[in-house]
Amino acid sequence: MLLALMVLPFAWKLATGDQFLTVTSKSMQPTYMVGDVVVMQRADGDVLADKGQPVVVRMSGASSSGAPYVHRVEQPLSDGRAYLKGDNNAQRDPLPVSPEQVLGVPRAVLAGPLASILTFSQSILGRVVLGGAALALLLVKLPRRTSASAAASAPESESDPESESESVSEPADVDDVFSPLAPALHGPALHGTGVEPASSLRGQS
Repeated sequence: MLLALMVLPFAWKLATGDQFLTVTSKSMQPTYMVGDVVVMQRADGDVLADKGQPVVVRMSGASSSGAPYVHRVEQPLSDGRAYLKGDNNAQRDPLPVSPEQVLGVPRAVLAGPLASILTFSQSILGRVVLGGAALALLLVKLPRRTSASAAASAPESESDPESESESVSEPADVDDVFSPLAPALHGPALHGTGVEPASSLRGQS
C-alpha cells in the first residue's frame, strides 16, 4: 500500500503522459478549490476556440515566472488567441493567451483527503517517510515468518529419537543454523521511484 502511493502516479504519468498540478489560487472556485490536484492531459485541437473550455496555460511576460494556471476560455479571437477568465473573478484576464502558451486541459480533479495524500506522497518528505515505513515493515515481517517456520519444524525433530541422539553426538554446524536467517535480516533492496512532486498551479487574478 505504501509503495503503491509512490508508484501509481508515476505509472499513470508514463502510461498517459498526464501531469499532476496542485491548485494554489481561489480564482477558479468553486470548480477548483485550493489544494485540489488537477490531472492535466495534452490538448487536442484548437482548445482556445472552444468558449467555456478550462485550459491550463503558462503565464508570459517579463513580470511573471512562467508558472502554469487554469482559467476558462471567455472570448476566442480571430487570430487564434483567446481571453481567459477565472470562474471566481469579476473581470476577464487583461491579456489574451496564444496557442503556444497552452499546456493542456483538465482530465479530472482530485479533491479533499485524496488530493492531500497524493501531494504528500510525491513530495521529498513524503517519499522519505513512506519509503522508510515500507522498509521498516519489511524488516519486521520477514524475520517473523522465518521464526514461525522454525517453530513448526521443531516438534518433528523432538519426536524422532534417532534425530535427537544424532544431534547430541554430532552438534549442528553454526552456519547451518543461521544461514536461513541471513536473507531475512537483510531483505530485498527497496528502490524509490522517480516520480516528481505535484507542481503548483497558480491562478491569475
